[in-house]
Amino acid sequence: MLNVDSKVLSNTGADEANYVYKYNLSRKDRIYDFFKRRIEQRLKNWSGINSSMIFSTGLLGYDITTSPLYKDADIVNLHWILGFCSLGVLRKIRKPVVWTLRDMWPMTGGCHHLVECEKYKTGCGACKLIGKAADRDISSFIVGRKEKILTNHKFHYIGISKWVTNTAKASYLLKDASLVTILNNIDLNEYYPVDKRTARQALGLDTDKMIIAFGAQSVCDVFKGGDLFLDALQCLDPEKYFLVIFGRNGHEFLRKVEFEYKYFGFITDTLSLRLIYSASDVFVAPSRVEAFGKTIAEAMACKTPAVCFDTSGQREIVDHKVNGFKAVPFKPGSLAEGIDWIVNSSNYPELCEMALKKIEDNFSNTVIAGKYLELYTRIMNQ
Repeated sequence: MLNVDSKVLSNTGADEANYVYKYNLSRKDRIYDFFKRRIEQRLKNWSGINSSMIFSTGLLGYDITTSPLYKDADIVNLHWILGFCSLGVLRKIRKPVVWTLRDMWPMTGGCHHLVECEKYKTGCGACKLIGKAADRDISSFIVGRKEKILTNHKFHYIGISKWVTNTAKASYLLKDASLVTILNNIDLNEYYPVDKRTARQALGLDTDKMIIAFGAQSVCDVFKGGDLFLDALQCLDPEKYFLVIFGRNGHEFLRKVEFEYKYFGFITDTLSLRLIYSASDVFVAPSRVEAFGKTIAEAMACKTPAVCFDTSGQREIVDHKVNGFKAVPFKPGSLAEGIDWIVNSSNYPELCEMALKKIEDNFSNTVIAGKYLELYTRIMNQ
């Protein structure tokens, strides 16, 4: 697209595109992979980490510097490295490094979400996920290890929202780092509007009611706010709305719902998502925290206005009463108000058009790739 030879090195997902390469595991690597997952879990169990929360040590991983892709590269862009590249391997990188911050982990002592904790500002310790009062725990150890590695290299960091960037600037580890904001991209060749009636027929949605869509990897995840959405539904009329739900654990979630609904399970293909977004009248994202909020942007790319809470990264996608509705955090009644406001809006078609325009102007592949190229060029010229 921009005449850049860009390749992706991963431990999963090879063969899905001609630029994605799977790290070539030797027999030794495969044995190591078998044991490292168990060692990581044993380490977390030994440390007393709350198993219901996402926590990673980053102590185990492969040596990506042995890959031919690394050797041919002019610049290395890290994304999600856990389970693939260890912190120790980062010491060996002798090329400019850009690290795209897709969650909070690079700036914390192991957690991926801040969980209303501000210890990332002071260096962690006495971690609430561990439940011990000791300042010197595994979280402080991980911060100390990151500090030695990240301050000894000239790393450049990208926040995928202004909220992520500002959070990093307030952190103990990244407060003095090179930080810029480049939003996530949405592939408009994959996510685009489908005629609403056609989409509903394709999905077998035989209803004249307004359709509310809600989805996440796990709809019961506390960070995704499924409980807040359920509370919001108590303020809405079941005779008026039909629910479309996708993601894991939906059956458990839907036991508490008195609305008509269709549950699509966990979806891996963009065609189904495109049809769901297009078939819906409004998409609801009740997340308590989002580094970005990609489902919101995907829905808007399909001309479906979105409702979210006015907080974290998602607030940068939705423009209040222009292409969606930003509810008061974390009030279910405000979420319900936003749903009603959108579907009853006298300029609903304009809301839909403005939703698509926001994505086209700010999140297209061309726009975001151009910003990455600009950053790479500046780094290489330094």
